[in-house]
Amino acid sequence: MNPYDINTLDPSLVQTTPINPLEMLGISTAMVSMFLIASTVITLLFFVLFLVNIIRNWKVQKAIFAMQKDIREMNESMKKSQQPTPPFVAPSAPPTPSQAE
Repeated sequence: MNPYDINTLDPSLVQTTPINPLEMLGISTAMVSMFLIASTVITLLFFVLFLVNIIRNWKVQKAIFAMQKDIREMNESMKKSQQPTPPFVAPSAPPTPSQAE
């Protein structure tokens, strides 16, 4: 027997007992249950992050609307308080004694 021949199997490595299908079912059930638990945890994590993002966006929009309202009120109060100023007129110099005669 050539040890490097890949077409022959060592008889000591060959399993002589048949594989129990129920045993394989138990192993696959454990793997599937672990997958379901992990996927559920990841899904819940994404859902929580999604809700946090929605709440944060709602608060940001609420703050933006409040600031816009405050700015609008400030502009209106500034327009009401502003009175038109008369144009600047330079004071005339008092007449000199030579001009008074």
